[in-house]
Amino acid sequence: MKKLLISILICALTIGLCACGIKTKTYSDEQKQMLSKQFTIIKEVDGGISDYTCYYIYDNEIKIVYLYTIGGSRSTMCPYYIIENNQPTNAVYGVNYYVEN
Repeated sequence: MKKLLISILICALTIGLCACGIKTKTYSDEQKQMLSKQFTIIKEVDGGISDYTCYYIYDNEIKIVYLYTIGGSRSTMCPYYIIENNQPTNAVYGVNYYVEN
């Protein structure tokens, strides 16, 4: 009984630890989707001197654009703002924000 419980606990820990991190998939339309298909990467920007990489991503449901930064052991995510009529406004992909290839 103890061996069974220990093996179940080890399996659960192994699965839990393997599930951590960013999930990135490449699809046939060459859009990268991350974080369990909730967000789509629309632009990747190299951090230059630092070891950070920045991504412009948008939520597939509400289309709000976010700036997602990852590097080292840190990551951040915040809404991306544009200036519209001299006021800061959330960038909405396909409405007031477009990415040229």
